[in-house]
Amino acid sequence: MKINKFIIPFAAAALLFSACDSISPDDRYIEVEAVKPKRAVLIEEFTGQNCPNCPEGHTFIAQLREQYGSSFIPVSIHASNLSIAVGSNPLIEGLGTTDGEAYYKNAGSPILPSGVVDRRTEALGRDEWAKNVREEMQREAPAAIEISTGLPEGSKELSITVNVKPTADINGHLQVWLIESGIIAYQLNGRVPQFEYVHNHVFRAAVNGTNGESFTASKNVFDEKSYTYTLDDSWKPENMAVVAFIYDSTGILQAAEADVVPTETSEDD
Repeated sequence: MKINKFIIPFAAAALLFSACDSISPDDRYIEVEAVKPKRAVLIEEFTGQNCPNCPEGHTFIAQLREQYGSSFIPVSIHASNLSIAVGSNPLIEGLGTTDGEAYYKNAGSPILPSGVVDRRTEALGRDEWAKNVREEMQREAPAAIEISTGLPEGSKELSITVNVKPTADINGHLQVWLIESGIIAYQLNGRVPQFEYVHNHVFRAAVNGTNGESFTASKNVFDEKSYTYTLDDSWKPENMAVVAFIYDSTGILQAAEADVVPTETSEDD
């Protein structure tokens, strides 16, 4: 296995604008000096297919991903009454999940779009994401995480191995998620319903339970966890990734992401 170290009823749309976060165009972009990340930072982006302002949040996420690469791990969690639950509408592919609703409620059921950075912040409007992501990247991490995956050709049985290399004692939880990008599905974009909108970094499932599992580790003592998960027939493994993170009462200590189907590289790379 290869190790990778590292996405309404239309008549009611007008009523939704007041329920979504808005921001002045003049306040959206702030140039800052480059920062060398000391850790990977995870943002739980709460969003919904019936949220007219949420596509602007998706744009912000894409910009941060382009800027920081694999050091920035976005997970788009569809939740609230502005989301459409999986399987709830025979005409529209819904992206909301039960676990996603639980995370949304734990974040205080905020106005959409909003994001929680490394579980160290409250739910923030998108104008505050960049600053907090930048600050978190300068925090030292007490562990490194490496993820390896295995998916036999033609199989839906995904195997996942998470290796944790602590540089300090840890007493918290380990969480493993599956996300998917490139999902073509409905999204209200401003006043316009789009039925071929591309959704990225979408939360699909919690591999090891809604809140993960208890995890303790001693400094310099490596630990390894293995899992198997049956992928849904509608998911596209080539567009999916595994996200693993360790968290405690202070927030997320370290995170990592790896493709479900690793990208092949040439021998010259």
